[in-house]
Amino acid sequence: MRLRSDAAENRRRLLLATRDAVAAEGTGVSVRDIADRAGVSLSTVYRHFPDKQGLIDGLSVYRWATLHHLATRHAAANGSLPAIAHLLATFTRMVTVDDTFIRAVGITVGRTPYGILPVKARFDPLLAALWGMAVRRGEIRKGLDPRDALELAAMIRDPLRLDAQLDVVICGIATERGEEVLRARHPLPQVSVA
Repeated sequence: MRLRSDAAENRRRLLLATRDAVAAEGTGVSVRDIADRAGVSLSTVYRHFPDKQGLIDGLSVYRWATLHHLATRHAAANGSLPAIAHLLATFTRMVTVDDTFIRAVGITVGRTPYGILPVKARFDPLLAALWGMAVRRGEIRKGLDPRDALELAAMIRDPLRLDAQLDVVICGIATERGEEVLRARHPLPQVSVA
């Protein structure tokens, strides 16, 4: 079900407000404070999220839903290594922006909170399919696991070193052919969290 544009905007504002409030005040921040930051009523909060944990999980769900959407689009376009590079860059940029929030909530790399598992479970097979396609095309070295590349990308948090560190991850998985394919593409786009 697609949200009306005003409802989608309220949801986006709530996610950003949750990220900022939890980053600034920790997980003890009140739902009312989050609603005030978002400029919405408490009833609007509860129309979108069942409780504060739902708000907190909502940001991670949004992150994985965005990756799922991008992976679906890339799979439909028959993409492979450039698509994987775009997914890794998008994920890295999102977790970099969300770093203080992630630390406040206590999310650690490789340990996905329970409420996020269903949406991540829809993303994982798409990444595996793109990865397999890239391996078959000779763009990614054989024997590597896409989950490892994603976890390494998730550990990149320094905005000043982000591009260089992401380049190390991507070049570490790419074959010579894969590097040629990447050089023929445009630079990776900047991505915002919401």
